[in-house]
Amino acid sequence: MVRFASAFLPFVAALGLALCGPPESLAQTSPQPHAAFTARGFVEPAEGVLSIGTAATGVIERIAEGAGERIHAGDELLQIDCSPLAADVKSLAAQAEAAQAADERVRNGSRPQEIAVGEANVGVARARAEEAAEALRRAQALQLGISVTQAVMLQVERDARITSAQLEDARARLDLLRSGSREEDIAEADARRDASAAAVDAARARLAQCTVRSPIDGVVLQRLASRGQFVTSAVPSVLLRIANDKALGVRTEVEPAHLNDVCVHQRASIVGGGAMAGELGASVARIAPPTVVAQTVPRQAETASAPIDVFLTLDQPPTMLHLGEEVTVRFQACP
Repeated sequence: MVRFASAFLPFVAALGLALCGPPESLAQTSPQPHAAFTARGFVEPAEGVLSIGTAATGVIERIAEGAGERIHAGDELLQIDCSPLAADVKSLAAQAEAAQAADERVRNGSRPQEIAVGEANVGVARARAEEAAEALRRAQALQLGISVTQAVMLQVERDARITSAQLEDARARLDLLRSGSREEDIAEADARRDASAAAVDAARARLAQCTVRSPIDGVVLQRLASRGQFVTSAVPSVLLRIANDKALGVRTEVEPAHLNDVCVHQRASIVGGGAMAGELGASVARIAPPTVVAQTVPRQAETASAPIDVFLTLDQPPTMLHLGEEVTVRFQACP
C-alpha cells in the first residue's frame, strides 16, 4: 500500500501543476474584441444599377445616346417601332365606339317617333277592322242565297277576321315599342361594350410597352443595343443600364478574417484620391450573407470562405466622388 501511494504522488503533482499553471492557453482561446481595419472599396449607386429592357417585340426606332447621358424620370429611353400595333389600336377603338353606340340604343329603347308610327299603324288597323266588321253586319242582315251568295258571305267573314287580327298585331307592336328593350338584350349589349373596351385597353397596354421611359433621375451607364436592332419578348435582354448618381454609397469586400469585425451601423471613414480632400463619414448599411466556395481540389472536406460584400452609406452627399471610383474604407471598431 505504501509503494502504491508513493507511485501515485508524482501523477497528482503533475495534475496540480497543470491546473494551477499560468492561464496563457485559456487567454488564447478567449474571443478577441472587435478591431478596426482598412479595406478597399468602390463608389456605387446607393439604389443599385437598373437594368432596362422591354416587353415589346420589334425593331428599335430610337434609343438613348449612350454612357454619360443625363436622364430624368419620365424621359424616353428607347422606342420600338410598333406601327402594326398602333393600327390595331385604332381599329379596336372604332369597334368599341360602335359597341358603345349599340349599347346606348338598346338601353334607350324606342324613340318617340317610332312610337308615333306604331300608334298610327294601330289607327289604320282599327279603321280597317271597323270597316270589315260593318260589312259583315250588313251581309248578315241579308237573306243568304237570295240577297247574298254563300261565297260573298264567306269572303266578308274572312276580311273581318283578317282585319281584326291585324289590329291585334298593331297593338302588340305598339306595346313592344312602349315597353323598351328586354333585360337580356341590355345585358348582351353591355357585355359586348365591355369586351370591346377591354380589347382596346389591352392593345393600348401592349402599345405602351413599345416606349420605355426612365423611372429615375440619373445617368446612363451602358447601352447594350443600337438603333435598328430587333428585340423580342421571347428572348428577354438588357438594353440599357442606368443609375441614380446623386445617391452614392461605397461597396467593399471584407476578408473572412474580419468577419467578426463588421456589424450593421458600424462607423467608417472614406478616403478617396484625386480631387477629393479629407475624409467622408459613413456607416455600414447592409452586409451580404457570407458564402462558402469549395476549393478546386478539396482536401479533407476543407472549404474556403469568399469575401463578404459590405455596403456603406455616406453621411452627406458626396461632391467629389464619382461612380466607379476606388476609395479606401477605414472601419472603426464595432460598438
